[in-house]
Amino acid sequence: MKILCFYNDYFEKDCEIKNQEKYNILHSRYLLNLIFWSDKDDIDYFLESIEEVEKGKKEVFEIGLVIPDIYIYIYIYKEKVLFEHNLGWYANWECQLKIVKEALRGWKKFLEMPKEKDTVYEFEISDLDL
Repeated sequence: MKILCFYNDYFEKDCEIKNQEKYNILHSRYLLNLIFWSDKDDIDYFLESIEEVEKGKKEVFEIGLVIPDIYIYIYIYKEKVLFEHNLGWYANWECQLKIVKEALRGWKKFLEMPKEKDTVYEFEISDLDL
């Protein structure tokens, strides 16, 4: 799966999944929401906390995202990441931890690039069945 990161006409950060029609749009939105609403400091904190989970210092690391009227809960375990929400119209989702780490690292790299209209960064994460 490839994620394309760019700045729109208003110099606002944005991202999308390339060839999105190949993937379950609702599940892929979980992943995009996690990175889109994160800044570099958030990502550093997330990656440090994930490392604590991987080393067994924590059993789980929890992230809560609030997007107008939608609450997304993310539970990061050593073997998997579980995404849940407060709406009942689509399923919760889980993926491998490496998928989330790759997405966070790719988004961070984009955020470290110049904030210019022609700044575009594409990165690939492990293929998964979304």
